[in-house]
Amino acid sequence: MKQVNEKNRYLKKERKIFCPENHLEFLYVKVLKTFSLSFLIFSTAAFSAELPKAALPEIRPVKYVFLMIGDGMGTMQRHCAEAYKKSQADKPENARLVMNRFPVTGFTGTLNVNGKITDSAAAGTALACGVKTRNNFLGIGPLGKLKPVSLAYEAQKHGMKVGIISSVPVDHATPAAFYANVPSRQMYYEIAMSISSSGFDFLGGSGSLAEKR
Repeated sequence: MKQVNEKNRYLKKERKIFCPENHLEFLYVKVLKTFSLSFLIFSTAAFSAELPKAALPEIRPVKYVFLMIGDGMGTMQRHCAEAYKKSQADKPENARLVMNRFPVTGFTGTLNVNGKITDSAAAGTALACGVKTRNNFLGIGPLGKLKPVSLAYEAQKHGMKVGIISSVPVDHATPAAFYANVPSRQMYYEIAMSISSSGFDFLGGSGSLAEKR
């Protein structure tokens, strides 16, 4: 009797591990993963083999880079503008915004480090330096110690001429995020000193906030 019970337990265990459904599911997942990987390798290899060298795009140095920042503009604003344009257009294909037709799209999160509503200083720092920080911090990390290097300084370091032009004062938080590192966006004197020490080739805006205080 004991041997029969042991045998039944063994058979149940075997059925649990090797039952057709479980076994097929295991094989299906394993084959699917293998097939996916093989297909990826095969597709890449086939594409590389069939693509003539003459068809490869010529890589040339970039002459100009423009970073345009729309105040408060995100994906929803773009979609709303396109929806309105579509309602007024005679043909739907004429309704797409030019910026929505670009072949490559990227997204930058500009929320502050706490994930709450951002201000121009924190958003500007995210855009210029790729670092999330606290509201009011300008080119400064969230702990008040890190001074990240902006895209503008990186471009300058690689021998490119740098210019910043804005419809707002040049010492406003958004343009200032590209050349200043201060713990408060209201530190207009320190921001102004950063303008002179930046070594940028051109800076322009609608006056200065320091003058309006």
